[in-house]
Amino acid sequence: MKTNIIFIALFLAFNSICYAQNKGFYLKVKNDGLTPNATTGVEFATEVNENEIIYLQNYYIYENDQPFAKSIGNKTYLVRSDKDGNKSKEIFIQNDSLKFLLFYGIRDRDKVVVFGTAVSEDSFYVISRTYDLELNLIHQDVIKLSTAENNKDWFGLSFPLFNCFDDKLHICFSSDNPLTKCLLFQYDENSQLLKHNIDKPAGWDGITVKAFSITPDNKQIIVLGTFSRRYYDMDLKYNREDWFDFNEESDSSFYFFGKYLPYENDTYIAFGSKDVFDDNNNHRVSRVLGIANKRLRLMTPIYVSEFAEGDFSDGPPRYTGGLFKGTDGYYTCYEAVPDGADIPTANTFFISKYDFAFNPVWERRFIMESGVRFFNYYAELTPDNSFLISGGHRIFDPIMDYPYHIEGHVIGLKPDGNPSTLSTSSSDKEALFSVQENPVSNFLVINKSLNNNKDYKISITDLSGKRITNSQDWAEGIMSINVSNYLPGTYIYTITDGSKLIYSGKFIKI
Repeated sequence: MKTNIIFIALFLAFNSICYAQNKGFYLKVKNDGLTPNATTGVEFATEVNENEIIYLQNYYIYENDQPFAKSIGNKTYLVRSDKDGNKSKEIFIQNDSLKFLLFYGIRDRDKVVVFGTAVSEDSFYVISRTYDLELNLIHQDVIKLSTAENNKDWFGLSFPLFNCFDDKLHICFSSDNPLTKCLLFQYDENSQLLKHNIDKPAGWDGITVKAFSITPDNKQIIVLGTFSRRYYDMDLKYNREDWFDFNEESDSSFYFFGKYLPYENDTYIAFGSKDVFDDNNNHRVSRVLGIANKRLRLMTPIYVSEFAEGDFSDGPPRYTGGLFKGTDGYYTCYEAVPDGADIPTANTFFISKYDFAFNPVWERRFIMESGVRFFNYYAELTPDNSFLISGGHRIFDPIMDYPYHIEGHVIGLKPDGNPSTLSTSSSDKEALFSVQENPVSNFLVINKSLNNNKDYKISITDLSGKRITNSQDWAEGIMSINVSNYLPGTYIYTITDGSKLIYSGKFIKI
């Protein structure tokens, strides 16, 4: 399973030349049968102007024509297209003497950086390429990482984390291979590779990276690992390592893909997946927005979702985290599977807005049709506070012809979270509903795909189970339920299709 979704103060720095979306859009990037055993996904997408995007499409090639077999290679294409998917330029990323492995992309100001690895018969390499927005190659770096004798089964780097410190793009890589743990790369103002820490001391074993940020004094880069924190100066030179205090209940607060933005008084704004216990000591995993101390330990949860996540949830977009600072507040992006669901199920992703005092402004919850699973890898927030999310999705139920049921996607959402659903035709299996909630003052608004004519019923109960209302009054795919007379508190809504439960969630009435 790979790891998205869209925004941040980081991206305001990246996107000084990004244009506003004139409308929301959903682009399905089809698997076109490159080989009999290749699946596809979109590792990165960025907006060029109100009509065009650039995205990076990877094909993952497996042994034995099986969806979960060992990966044996990748093919990568850098594409410029309109938002309907019509391509104006496509580049196959290759080299005559090196076999290229998995590549990733990141927007840096008015450039695109494509970053990955390659192998020859006797060595492994890191490759960095910088393109302009017309997809012209303007710079390339090829850095030898190791000789083949160091690891004969090496297939590349995984889980890059992107961030911007001191007006410079930084990439932090981690993998299970000790050679590639905690690799840092720094780019200059022209989006060209400036420094890296590949030449590490003998015996270096690195740490498995969970998140990385810059210290509030802007003097050090801090890398959060599973068991320790590692500090580097701004020239990527190693300073020290702090091991966690195991007497504390939880020193590293968030699971993988969490995000930390420097805040004030040696603290961070933090967002990610965290263990939560209620008053009865019942455990669940939840998305949490809060304040962390200088050791990246969450001290003050501000917002804790009541959504009950299952074991297969993935949290924020994998490469950019899920926390972004916009012009008018903070935005988050997150995906989760409902508690109790197995793998062949639908998942849900949430787009939320908070003001600068961290008060919830709105949340839009996208509910997938049963059997569809989205994986959001990369996300960005444009200067007009629009979202761009890219990743891959699988249709598990039923599993259609392998590998064609595994495809990529690019989702563009306007500042209010629209479009309301992602379905584009009557045969597509995508977002069936979206719910605008948290908090709700007057109306709970639920949208369904216009091409879906089923007469779904919405029921609302209080926490004791007392039914308050039922409704089947849809108007052009929208149901707006008046809750203005409800007492403040938490309520449960369910969506049913006849006797079949489609979805159950909670909303907060204020």
